[in-house]
Amino acid sequence: DGSAQFGADFIELFNPGTTSVTLTSAWTIESRSETAGSYNIRFTGSGQVVPPGAHFLIVGSTYSGAVAGDAPFASGITEESSVVVRNNGVVVDAVCFGCGTNNFTDHVCEGPIITYTGCSNNINRSFERKPGGALGNCIDTGDNAADFNEITPSNPQNLASPPTP
Repeated sequence: DGSAQFGADFIELFNPGTTSVTLTSAWTIESRSETAGSYNIRFTGSGQVVPPGAHFLIVGSTYSGAVAGDAPFASGITEESSVVVRNNGVVVDAVCFGCGTNNFTDHVCEGPIITYTGCSNNINRSFERKPGGALGNCIDTGDNAADFNEITPSNPQNLASPPTP
């Protein structure tokens, strides 16, 4: 959510397919700060089912958004990080974001990092994959700077939210 409070973050997974996806233990979300030497697992699937057009919301320990999380993070994600989604160890998606002061030279990123301003500000914001909102979140060209919009305030969706195309 862009909050300066550690642990207030969230990641929303979207299923753009026509069949349900089961998040088995083969599915993980890992993150690494710009200065960390390795990735750490923040979430491991445990049989959750994400229907077609649905969103699955994974939240930090101090998250207090408008909708409830569907699962918790094992630990929080820093303000400047690389985040990867893996299935059986293979990177399915990746994003790097930060204030533009770091270079993420040996991190897994898709294209340039997403740069935002006001990193030290306590702003309720998020990065949403385009086109966004009720139109869905499935643009993935491999260039995160082109694939995401910064939105303020954040608008997380969970399994109880209406499906999107």
